[in-house]
Amino acid sequence: MVIKECVAVWAYLRCIDLEQRFLSKLGCDFVCDSLWAYHPNYTVLIENICAIVLPGLLGHVLLERPLYQRCFTEQDYGVLIDRYGAMEQSQLIEVVRAAISRLTRWDRDVEQYLLQGAEDVAVRLSVAMATNTLRTFCLPCCEK
Repeated sequence: MVIKECVAVWAYLRCIDLEQRFLSKLGCDFVCDSLWAYHPNYTVLIENICAIVLPGLLGHVLLERPLYQRCFTEQDYGVLIDRYGAMEQSQLIEVVRAAISRLTRWDRDVEQYLLQGAEDVAVRLSVAMATNTLRTFCLPCCEK
């Protein structure tokens, strides 16, 4: 049993390493702004940081906008819906997978790790577009 526990701990630490390698490429300001927009007291949350940061980052990639433009507008959400809202789920998954691959082409291990969540992110994006809740998917939004 001890060997299985050691393997599980090693796998967990490997995931943390991959996430930190990914997040370190984004810069502290972008990551912290994204986390704060998600929840003002994000330090007490028990959630995967990449799962919080990745949707907003994908929003930037899909809109072809630089990371220093931190927030989105209602017009940006409209552009996302126009471009991707009518796509079949399988097509949207491929779009998300391609965006993740573009973001992580510098590290194959990080790419493979994040691609494991591509289907989940694509489903969340699809639901957000269908229910007009992109504001909660692509945090943050500049407009009130």
